[in-house]
Amino acid sequence: MRWRYTIYVVGMLTLSLGLFVFCSILLVALGIDFLTSPGAVAASIGNIGPRFGLVGPAGNYAPIPTLGKWLLAWCMLLGRLEIYTDIIFLAPEF
Repeated sequence: MRWRYTIYVVGMLTLSLGLFVFCSILLVALGIDFLTSPGAVAASIGNIGPRFGLVGPAGNYAPIPTLGKWLLAWCMLLGRLEIYTDIIFLAPEF
């Protein structure tokens, strides 16, 4: 019975990491550099302040294209709602 909860935790970590990597790759595909992309995605998903690159402490999100801003807004929404709730909604027991 305990293994079921382990699967949920591993699923949450996998979804979080997968979302981070997927969104970082999408931002790189939009033309953002390799330092700014993961920093902006981590700040968006984690709802934290410190960032790297163009969106660092002395910068803002202005250099990011509009599609990238929509992607980061989506990441903020998923980060705020917690990806764990998505797992709960997908669980058959719920």
